[in-house]
Amino acid sequence: MRNHPKVIFIVENAWERPAKLAFGLRENGVPVLLLHILPLPFDAKLYFDYSIQCNNTNECLEIARRLKPEIAHIFSYTGDQTCIAVLESLDAKVVFDYKDVFENIKPGNPEVHDTQRMLIEKANGLCCRDRQMELYLRVNDVKPRGKMIIFPDYCYGLPMQHPPKIGGDDEIHVVTIGSFLVEQCYPQYSAHGWLEIAKTIVNQGIHFHMYPSGYVQNVLNHVVNQLGDSQYHQLARENSFFHLHNKLPLEQLLSELSQYDFGLLLLQGEIFGIPDNYMLDQDSIKYGCSTRMFDYIEAGLDVLIQDSLLYQATFLKQYNFGQLVDKNYILENLFEKLKKLKLDKERHSQIARARKNMAIGNHVQSLINFYSSL
Repeated sequence: MRNHPKVIFIVENAWERPAKLAFGLRENGVPVLLLHILPLPFDAKLYFDYSIQCNNTNECLEIARRLKPEIAHIFSYTGDQTCIAVLESLDAKVVFDYKDVFENIKPGNPEVHDTQRMLIEKANGLCCRDRQMELYLRVNDVKPRGKMIIFPDYCYGLPMQHPPKIGGDDEIHVVTIGSFLVEQCYPQYSAHGWLEIAKTIVNQGIHFHMYPSGYVQNVLNHVVNQLGDSQYHQLARENSFFHLHNKLPLEQLLSELSQYDFGLLLLQGEIFGIPDNYMLDQDSIKYGCSTRMFDYIEAGLDVLIQDSLLYQATFLKQYNFGQLVDKNYILENLFEKLKKLKLDKERHSQIARARKNMAIGNHVQSLINFYSSL
């Protein structure tokens, strides 16, 4: 007898979170179907029982109606027309899941803000990957209609064959993945500061690897087409310690990351005193949690987390992995600091234990209970 609600996931433009949640649900006996519009950045059959690519919002909604789900879990970076259509027209409990809360972070574009606010206010449930929503509701005096759960991305706990580390004990390889915006193209994002971080690290004889998200890859391609080179391409030509990679599918990325030593979670511009003119609410950064942290742990990497990233630091303290650092940590003697950490075998054991304890299958029952409570 089925003792869990019938769930479908619906997303226009997917990132890895739907795959991760579906993987955890399926491990616990909850089958999930995915309806999506744009191509996926992951291999759907590894995570979903079925997936259907729809041509548009109307087709997506029509298929969802035929399936008659009890729960429609919708995902969107900010909110979109498919989310609105599902919320307004599908006979199901709707759970809204977001990438970031933008009204207090990103200036401009009130239409995006209004769409996201409407979804937050009217959905039957909010599934939050971090604590941004708590801040948003308080600052804006928003009272959502539905219940809310904070459910981080966690690790997959997938069986992985880690390739050997590259470089041996006499080299250090660090990596960042995801969003590193190109300042020459978007000067308003200079507070991201990754270019200065990269220069600081490679000038100390440490290999620095960068893997872009799909959005950043498109920006880099645009800069190359328009200007011939991005600042990151220039740095790669000038310094052999800097390595700019292309975007990879999720499964290949996790395997490739495991070759390196450290994953970076740094508060970028703060290190160099670059003012952040992008974020309207400076407290927002304290409440967020980056997916890349869990990907680093999944790949068996040690992790450097800047101490001002308060919510992410709580995971480090709870699960005993990685190193909490201040904003001056990378500025000098970084090679010696990281080599000492790299050679500490107990740290490798701690990371393996953290990965096991943070596997999503160990935590997903709370999401199942949340669905059932709606």
